[in-house]
Amino acid sequence: AGLFLPAERKALSVTAPFDPIHTPLNGICLIEAAAGTGKTYAIEGLYLRLVLEAGLPVEEILVVTFTRAATAELRERIYRRLVTARDVLAGAPAGDDELLGHIAAGHPRPEAARQLLRTALADFDRAAIFTIHGFCQRVLHENAFETATPFGAEMLQDQERILTQVVEDFWRMQVAVAPPEFIRFARPALGTPGALLPLARAATRAEVAVTPFAAGPGLNDHTCDDFRRRVRDLRALWPDAKEACRDILLAAGLNGTVYGGATRKGEEGPSGRERRLQGFFDQLDAYTVGALPDYPPVPPVERLAAATLARYTLARRHPPAHPVFDACEALHRAKETLEREMGAQLIHLKSRLLAFVPAELERRKTEKGLVSFDDLLRRVDRALEGRAGAGLATVVRRRYRAALVDEFQDTDELQYRVFSRLFGAPGRLLLMIGDPKQAIYGFRGADIFSYLRAARDAHARFTLTTNWRSTPGLVGAVNTLFSRVSAPFLFRDIEFIPGRSALPQPPRPTPALDVWHLEALRHRPDEKPLTQPQARQLIARAVTADIREKVGRGELAGRTGEIAVLVRTNQEARLMKAHLAGAGIPSVLYSTANVFDAPEALELLAVLKAVAEPQDPARLKSALASRLLGETAAGIAAGESLPGVWEERMRRHWGYLNLWNERGFMPMFRRLLAGEAVRERLMAFPDGERCLTNLLHLGELLHRAAGDNQLGVSGIVKCLSSQLRPGAARSEENQLRLESDERAVKIVTIHRSKGLEYPVVYCPFTWSASEVENQDFFFHDPGADYRLTVDLSGERDTPNRRLARNEALAENLRMLYVALTRAREHCTLVWGRINTADTSALAYLLRTGDAAATDDTADWIAYLRAEFQKIGDAEWRQRLESLAAASDGTIRVRSLPEPPADNLPEARPAEEAPVSREFKGHLDASWGVTSYSALAAGGPGAADREDPSMPESAPLAPKGEGEGGLHDFPAGARAGLFFHALLETIDFTAPVSADVVARKLAEFAFDASWAAPVGAMIAELAALPLLAGEHPPRLSEICPERCVKEMEFYFPLNRVSPARLEEALAPVGPPPGGGGPAEEPPGLLTFAPTHGFLRGFIDLVCEHRGRYYLVDWKSNRLGPGIDDYRSERLHPAMRTHRYDLQIQLYSLALHQLLRQRVPGYAYERHFGGAIYIFLRGLKRTLGPACGIFAFRPERRAIDRLGKVLIPDYE
Repeated sequence: AGLFLPAERKALSVTAPFDPIHTPLNGICLIEAAAGTGKTYAIEGLYLRLVLEAGLPVEEILVVTFTRAATAELRERIYRRLVTARDVLAGAPAGDDELLGHIAAGHPRPEAARQLLRTALADFDRAAIFTIHGFCQRVLHENAFETATPFGAEMLQDQERILTQVVEDFWRMQVAVAPPEFIRFARPALGTPGALLPLARAATRAEVAVTPFAAGPGLNDHTCDDFRRRVRDLRALWPDAKEACRDILLAAGLNGTVYGGATRKGEEGPSGRERRLQGFFDQLDAYTVGALPDYPPVPPVERLAAATLARYTLARRHPPAHPVFDACEALHRAKETLEREMGAQLIHLKSRLLAFVPAELERRKTEKGLVSFDDLLRRVDRALEGRAGAGLATVVRRRYRAALVDEFQDTDELQYRVFSRLFGAPGRLLLMIGDPKQAIYGFRGADIFSYLRAARDAHARFTLTTNWRSTPGLVGAVNTLFSRVSAPFLFRDIEFIPGRSALPQPPRPTPALDVWHLEALRHRPDEKPLTQPQARQLIARAVTADIREKVGRGELAGRTGEIAVLVRTNQEARLMKAHLAGAGIPSVLYSTANVFDAPEALELLAVLKAVAEPQDPARLKSALASRLLGETAAGIAAGESLPGVWEERMRRHWGYLNLWNERGFMPMFRRLLAGEAVRERLMAFPDGERCLTNLLHLGELLHRAAGDNQLGVSGIVKCLSSQLRPGAARSEENQLRLESDERAVKIVTIHRSKGLEYPVVYCPFTWSASEVENQDFFFHDPGADYRLTVDLSGERDTPNRRLARNEALAENLRMLYVALTRAREHCTLVWGRINTADTSALAYLLRTGDAAATDDTADWIAYLRAEFQKIGDAEWRQRLESLAAASDGTIRVRSLPEPPADNLPEARPAEEAPVSREFKGHLDASWGVTSYSALAAGGPGAADREDPSMPESAPLAPKGEGEGGLHDFPAGARAGLFFHALLETIDFTAPVSADVVARKLAEFAFDASWAAPVGAMIAELAALPLLAGEHPPRLSEICPERCVKEMEFYFPLNRVSPARLEEALAPVGPPPGGGGPAEEPPGLLTFAPTHGFLRGFIDLVCEHRGRYYLVDWKSNRLGPGIDDYRSERLHPAMRTHRYDLQIQLYSLALHQLLRQRVPGYAYERHFGGAIYIFLRGLKRTLGPACGIFAFRPERRAIDRLGKVLIPDYE
């Protein structure tokens, strides 16, 4: 049972217990050190033997590990072991150190041994103890000519910024210039350059094979041309044929589920078929007039395709036929062909990216004289492969006679290849030390299959199984859990050898592993599994209550600092910290989270923006509302109203800004913390220590950035803003620092806990699913010697994806092992029916049978999911009890503790982003609030407050003589906003105020010399008769009480398409006797079909002699002279700008209002019509014949439009 490496490869060498005294010091050896078995202690002993038995100087013994911290620890411990050995040989007791006892008792030349140790200690500053990258850097430096290493290369700590630039350039060159159909098709995968970054990062970390292989571009120009031709064919046919198509489809014998029932249920109202077809036709209307892009075609294209209609035609009925249906069929088939080719093109582009990124990244780094850590390994590898490779290997072997590689389970193929080439020769020692059961850093590029390959190549294998960390009970519990099934780590080559504890058995042994059973039925009576958020909250409350009880008056009293809670994600860590804080339990969070993701970063940005611009009240209020400055909304409002308070706040911030400019960031930052009592305020919060630690960390990072890059005020603000953006390049030094943790519960991610130990451990969330959801995913191909491979097919259920999911499950099993083995005395584990637990590590270990383990492509995920669905709470409890019964009392099963309802509050961490449920329904994108502007312009819009207008012209000064007036006033949106804002403030019954005009001109940045022409226009407008005939309305005669300016309206909107709206509109004819220029046809409406509400603003509604008028101001510049604004010339402008649509929509809105508000309302008697006033063309002597377009739609036209637009219109 389990997965196998290729059968033709030799079996793993036979393992034997590690013997610190007799283990050979030559060849390729592998030591598998289980958790807590003294791996570092074994390295110290081997190093000591190399010094004493092989007589190697310290500079010839290479010790390699993965991190600087581990390197420093190894250096210190090896040095101490050498000191102890020297002392033992001088007569000090060896204690229980078996190796030192053997050396003291049996070394044939004690004085020579002492001299070797004295020399080793004297020369220890030359000891070759490095990180892997540090070793490679030394090889390149010491062998610069052999490796062709340029002198003076600068180490690049983080290449993310250059990588991002490379990906962005690839996106611009390959994606942005692609056909529009492909861009729309690939938007989910290639919508932005950032979407390609995960794939690009993988290409830089390892040598990756690609499947499926893309030999060349998949998209053919002829396919695009054919698709576009089919779109044009449909667009040409549809407008004239749609009614005939409607009649044919209404009479056809079609499946009612797909096309709606043809029978009406009552005498009134459309049938289901009519409603369904209307929806189809609305979409086709929008598609065929160009309101929607060519690709993808709207769904009705497939529904009305000839083959689809034939498939859904009822028995013994003839399929409907029409050239439109044939055109839809041709378009649908062209779309399918296009999508097949675009899918192949997408794979081709991603394949090119994987080839382009490493080469281009290296070129740019070489050009700039930069080298990254991974480049060091690659350069050594290339040098060993080159013509001088054999000579280089010989030189390095002479330099280092033995190599010890620590944490070898975290290696990758490249690292193993380098070390095996250098030290795999006869007469040399390559000793690899690690534990495949603890290989959990796959996300960093570590490759468990490289380890297994190295294990096969080893001449000898040894195991360390004596546990010096955990109690016998805990070791026994882990043995029981991982021994109950075959292949407990999924891959058969990763063995589990039961360990034994070296610690004494306690007098009264108690269960060392508590398994809490979360029973779903107690919280979900519908018998479904608990959701992940439900389970997290319940478990976090239970863990918090248990800790509080035990540290309060239980067995852990006074031992809070000895407790660790291990979590998988930073989100789980924040959840636990919030629950513990709510219960008053101190905790400290160890995680790989970045300080720029902490809420204090966003709050500090608000404060720094306020300091940078203290005159901006909005920014100052945002800063005051933060937790850093701590003002309440009521306090901010009160401060604004109290004399001197707001001024004092601004004065303080001006002081901080001046200090920042004069002395730099850090002096300002310190004074701000003191002046605003930030430390005291933060420490009053339950998580205050965490907040203050984050804030001080951020201040230090910004201070360093200011010094390194010579940043001023705006530069620091920009720097902090850029770090808050998603995907920003960040350094390891930006990871969250620890607050004081001496007496606090440690909250640690499992990845970060590796190598650490705690007396008491809780593992509350070890039930993560083993899923691979990404479209592009990585797996190791068993048909290619388990080479790392990326699958770009995007397919969901394939053998490759099954392999990837198996690898995810195997890593989850290793994560569980790491978590459990961090504990020294006691561990608590949680299990239950949770919707993500079906494919978790515990589901695999608690399974029954090995039915799925038939070959190396077994679909374990499907097997576990099927088993999980069959099992209820009772059977899971039975399995857990069976596990406990087999553990010889080391495992105890309990129901999840439930604290009293008033014991612990529900908690949600302040910094946790809310998580929404996944929405699987359908949102009607056509529903919304639209406006005249949106309908006329063809896009979504807010309320219509301004006309579609000409581009803004350069500002002009008014002419002195002649035509002059407002004809030359600048055109554009700003001019329209100016006139509307001005006229909204004017009382036409009183003389115009020159000051009001001047202020508005200044507000909109127009030359003050326009004040006189604008004032003259207002005077003309006030006195001008707006209509011909007797008793015409004049604005100067209508008191303000009979006017409403900027009247806002809404009315509900039926689903409407451009074609339906055009049909419902009445012609807005030229004024009687007009003989203006030939009328251009209006632009076709092209908006997408919509429904919901229509909103608008009418510039002025006024009542005169019992009639109500709507008035609209127009600032359009129609020409240079007054004649361009005569009534007969206004009609073309009304049609060109689609004011014919606006005039009827607004008339309908006012008509609806008057029907509700005016007693005895009659349209003909009360509705006076619409008056459109073109402000640049007013002349009192010409009256309403110039600059005024008046029109009153007929009642039947308004009713026709109302029935189309407004639901239940009567």
